[in-house]
Amino acid sequence: MKLKTLFIMLIATTIIGCNSILDGSKVVGTYQHNISRNMGGFKISATTELTIRKVNPSYYRYQMSVTTIDEMYGGTPKKKNYSGNLNSEKIENHEWKFVGGDLGERGAYIKVPGNGWTSPPSNIAVYFSPGRGNSMDFKRY
Repeated sequence: MKLKTLFIMLIATTIIGCNSILDGSKVVGTYQHNISRNMGGFKISATTELTIRKVNPSYYRYQMSVTTIDEMYGGTPKKKNYSGNLNSEKIENHEWKFVGGDLGERGAYIKVPGNGWTSPPSNIAVYFSPGRGNSMDFKRY
């Protein structure tokens, strides 16, 4: 009987652990991604700043600002801002999904290490649904 109870508890713990609430507090902070390309002889660059904030133990928000400079059009910086949430209550396949805003609409997610984050990461990678964008490597600053 004790063995059966132990087995049931082990299975329940495994199932609950697979879809547990993520503690993303180590990821809270501001990160930056830079990209630059030469298109038709003109430099195009974009700097993306991603800030993740903890609102309460299971509720996280993100703000993202993208500054684009296109030399073909005079090199004047153009800035766009986006915001939304991160779904900390349902983590599947180690994917912390963005909800709402530009990143949520593009099916973006942060890949969570197998044991979560044991210390603040120096960088995080954001991935997108197929055909919705190239992955972005953000560095903490």
